Amino acid sequence: MKKASNGSINSYQLAIAANFGQKAVLEDEDHQPGNKKQAQSRKQIIIGVAFVIAIAVCTAGATQFGKDLYEEGNFTSTSLVAWSSRSMAVFIYPAVSIFYTFRGQSHRETYKQASKIFGQHRHGVMSAFLRLIPITALSTGATYLSFYALRYTSSTDVTAVFSASAAIVYVLSLLVLNEPFVVLRFLAVLMSVAGVVVIAYSEGFGSFGAIGVILVSGSAAFAAVYRVLTKKVIGEASLARASLYLSVTCFQALILFWIPIPILYFTGVEEITFSTFPWTAFFLCIFTLFLYSILMILGINFTYPIYMSMGPLLGIPINAAIDVLVRNQTFSTTKIIGTMLLILGFLILTIPLSNILAISSKTKLLLCKKKNLK
Repeated sequence: MKKASNGSINSYQLAIAANFGQKAVLEDEDHQPGNKKQAQSRKQIIIGVAFVIAIAVCTAGATQFGKDLYEEGNFTSTSLVAWSSRSMAVFIYPAVSIFYTFRGQSHRETYKQASKIFGQHRHGVMSAFLRLIPITALSTGATYLSFYALRYTSSTDVTAVFSASAAIVYVLSLLVLNEPFVVLRFLAVLMSVAGVVVIAYSEGFGSFGAIGVILVSGSAAFAAVYRVLTKKVIGEASLARASLYLSVTCFQALILFWIPIPILYFTGVEEITFSTFPWTAFFLCIFTLFLYSILMILGINFTYPIYMSMGPLLGIPINAAIDVLVRNQTFSTTKIIGTMLLILGFLILTIPLSNILAISSKTKLLLCKKKNLK
């Protein structure tokens, strides 16, 4: 396994949502003249905003179409959705390889760079492949739980509570990646936990809505472990490495994680009725998730990584608007407060580590000055 870098997994350069953050964009800017650097920066900001909007739409679309699955017909096969959505992204690396070909790089060169995820010596590709199976299981499990939660709660609740994964990532990175402890980020973790509890309280403890909150909290935990392990495996990843990593894990999902589908079907836990199967919602859900994966991978190469974290966050108000206007749902003041706590906690966790340390230092200086004046 590749040794984890000292960089913060939640920092500006290593964007939480993508988990494949790389510093090429920033390094390219450092070597450009002033005017070109400003023009390039403006261009990346414009592209970044476009990516934020597109990712937010895909986030909202996937959860809304996922919600439609359970409201149309007698659909209960969550395992089919989880397997299909994970398997589709297997085409990401071939697409990236073709992209590099158009830029004048051969397939062999692209693979040579990408295959570093298997280790420096690459003598045990099969061993590395097997080592990734638990990571694939985590990501598939996270997808399963988030879709299963849509049976019990709204799309807005799912996207809001899932944002708590950033807080779990920070806690795990303290333990696994030796990230420095920062009081402000710890407060953000507490805000995220409080947000989840408040939303569960607004649903009523023991209600179906609360069950949905618990399920998506489990999904957030699985996703957080997946992200930290991903960081530990591939470290500072290039676009080629990130796409190969994603394609390999998705290929594992394709060949291994179809097994629960017939088991759950024949044991009667899940049902698939082809006469009432919601094909339109199913394919739109899978398609939006596939677009989401493509956007997240490409975004780290074309714009600042921070925009990749903002996309899913913007999906929360979009989902809320759809739930209110289309599904005629209402949100209590308590639930709104819980959602705002989650959003605030997420935003704090995306602040660059250097900025947070600077804020902490200034705060300490102000407190010391006030103490001396007294």
